[in-house]
Amino acid sequence: MNIIKAKKHIRYIEKKNREEKELLGKISSIFYKNHCRYGYIRVNMELNKEMHVNQKRTQRIMRENGLKAFQGKSSKFHTYKGDIGSDKENLLLDKKNDSETNRVKYIRNSTTNRPNQKWATDVSEFRISSGKIYLSPILDMYDGSIVSYDISTKANFDQTKRMLKRAFKKYRNLDGLIFQSDQGWRRYSIWCYPWCLFHRWNI
Repeated sequence: MNIIKAKKHIRYIEKKNREEKELLGKISSIFYKNHCRYGYIRVNMELNKEMHVNQKRTQRIMRENGLKAFQGKSSKFHTYKGDIGSDKENLLLDKKNDSETNRVKYIRNSTTNRPNQKWATDVSEFRISSGKIYLSPILDMYDGSIVSYDISTKANFDQTKRMLKRAFKKYRNLDGLIFQSDQGWRRYSIWCYPWCLFHRWNI
């Protein structure tokens, strides 16, 4: 009986090895076809177009065979290009004196006790097959909810105006609101951005 079990186990191992070899071939084909830029998630998505393969299995096979996605230079989108116009005081920084070093430290304070007390905004770039798109959201620091957002193929002040218009239409009473941005030159460090915040009905 032990011999029979051993033979069955050997056949099972041989079959599994054949399957792994065939799967490795398909994974490698997808990986190199896409210039070594696909990680295991995207490779698995391509695999599942013709057969069902567990994502963890794809990840393991790629790891064991050294198929690691190529990481090129960062394509992060940065709005800040230097100071243009006057800088504004950062109201989210708390000043603290360090008694040990006798130096002043500034600690970011994003805590709030109610909605619409502190908002934050920035712009993120995403690459898609047809080009680039830009996401500009407003986040409420109270609970992390999205107040409003705009998606555009151009990161400019028109996008910011649309985002602000939706936010101000949603909330009319925003007395005492602190609005934090990175003051990027493309959208924030120009005179019309703070002007629109104080004259929101004219956006």
